[in-house]
Amino acid sequence: MALADAEIKALYESEKPASNLLVDLDASGLAEGTLSEWANGGDLGGAFVASGDPTVEAIELNGVTAKGVTLDGDDYLQGPNSVEALEGNGNARTVEAWVYNPEFIAEEAIVAWGHRGGPEGANFGFHSGNHPDFGAVGHWGAPDIGWNEQHVAGEWQYLVSTLDAEKQHKVYVNGVLANEEDLSGFDMATHPGQPITVGAENAEAGGAAKAIFATLTVAKVRVHGAALSGDQIASQFAAERGLFLPEDIDGDGLSDDLERELFGDLAQGPEDDFDDDGLSNGDEIRVYGTVANEADSDGDGANDGDAVTAGTNPLDADSVPDVVGIVVDLSASNLPEGAISTWVNAGSLGGEFQASGDPVVEVIDGVPGVTLDGDDDYFEGPPSTPDIEGSSPRSIIAWVYNPELQAEETVISWGKRGGPDGTNMAFNHGFHNNFGAVGHWEVWAPVTVWARPGKATASRISRSC
Repeated sequence: MALADAEIKALYESEKPASNLLVDLDASGLAEGTLSEWANGGDLGGAFVASGDPTVEAIELNGVTAKGVTLDGDDYLQGPNSVEALEGNGNARTVEAWVYNPEFIAEEAIVAWGHRGGPEGANFGFHSGNHPDFGAVGHWGAPDIGWNEQHVAGEWQYLVSTLDAEKQHKVYVNGVLANEEDLSGFDMATHPGQPITVGAENAEAGGAAKAIFATLTVAKVRVHGAALSGDQIASQFAAERGLFLPEDIDGDGLSDDLERELFGDLAQGPEDDFDDDGLSNGDEIRVYGTVANEADSDGDGANDGDAVTAGTNPLDADSVPDVVGIVVDLSASNLPEGAISTWVNAGSLGGEFQASGDPVVEVIDGVPGVTLDGDDDYFEGPPSTPDIEGSSPRSIIAWVYNPELQAEETVISWGKRGGPDGTNMAFNHGFHNNFGAVGHWEVWAPVTVWARPGKATASRISRSC
């Protein structure tokens, strides 16, 4: 169950160690225009004094306006000197920042202390950047770390770095762990007593290091003398995201939080069908109230799309469509292109169809299918059951592309050839007037999908009893 904003804030405050917030910079209350100093609301007090001409501006993105301090590559702000809680060999610490970076380079300093020049682990530079080794944090040398491609340009993002007492270093993007490293083998004794600097790292000779000045906008910076937990970080993101991000950042009409909960990311849209049940994500969420990441929301054996098509309730296990007990359900829609060795059965028989020969998955006119070349290609699945043998009622549905017809080419079959009459079940694609569609020529044989000489592609095969 989602927490209300007040509950999230209470959780964050209750878990946060007392008196550990050393730097607290918030641009929301600043007047727009040139900024000369930025008051620190953290325990270290004081102000961050500007060099250059940083400006406070309101940035509108995706319908949300947020205020931040913009640095143009020649600007930085220096505040109080760092303290032992941020420097020692193994002292835990956390940096949080809301940052908008319009365009990436390898590394741009958001906030830093210590200084460059070594030895390894004696610098701390919290970065926005795309370098895989030091785009997130520069500790000088091997202890550096990147964002693992999770940090993106062109939108507000909540970035966090934590180092705990055991020297486990983690970085987070929008409340989610992006990368981590074990620094227990390194001396992390940061150069003491150096200024805490926003927008640049400190140079070895004093002053700011021009090489990694920032061209970006910073809305909030918080520095703690303790390591926040992953739950605290996720809760803080949830509490503040509405200040910077719309509920639907990708503009597809689905709530981002719901997309992440159901699908794990924002790649799905309302017209997609994540669970391959025949209903679009949008219709499942808005129209039918079904579970968009589960094909059978009520667990009655019929997928949601079949229930809707049959006019039954996909959310009521007692409302079962006539088309029930789908025993074989093979779909090529989510298969990767190329050679295929197994085809997973989503029907009640379960199991996998094992390939013989060299069938391949290919896309024809925009539709993925499994292509059989007529040269020993077929799939063998689980044994058939009495429900689909003898005179039992049954249905077979298949989408098939056949470039050239022969008398009969088998799409799916069970039983076996050789008679007596009626003991074979072969669902065919062919032009023969007598057996081009179905060949009924013993039972309990394996179910087999195969092709005789020729080439046929099956994009979806389902069989129900």
